[in-house]
Amino acid sequence: MSRWTVPLAALLAVGGAIAVAGDTDKVKISIQTIPAMTPPAKAEVRMGKKTLGLILGPRKPFILERPRDSGPLDLVIRAEGFLPLHTRAYTFSDSKLTVKLTRIADKPTLFGYRQAGPPDAGTTSSAHPDAGAVDPLIPR
Repeated sequence: MSRWTVPLAALLAVGGAIAVAGDTDKVKISIQTIPAMTPPAKAEVRMGKKTLGLILGPRKPFILERPRDSGPLDLVIRAEGFLPLHTRAYTFSDSKLTVKLTRIADKPTLFGYRQAGPPDAGTTSSAHPDAGAVDPLIPR
């Protein structure tokens, strides 16, 4: 037996380990909300137009299984009475994603918030929407 030859018993042992390790082709991404969210609302987890599942409460995460290294997931988490939250999850390894949803009433507390202007801000309600530009087809 050369030094590179492996006994059959060792191959069988390794083969058994590979069969068990075959389950690691998937990653588990656990998505949950921060416990301070009262009342605990059901949050919907979506990827594009597809609904992936629900987060049923602060300590009841939604577990998403995806193939390992299948690319990032752009997720949108929505709950009634809260702003939608856009986030990205990666499939490199098992991960835990904890999100904090913001109530619609608390929107002014977010960084970068700007109050919406009046609906007609910057426009005129005259009959001429050209803002005084000369029409080249009408002789003056």
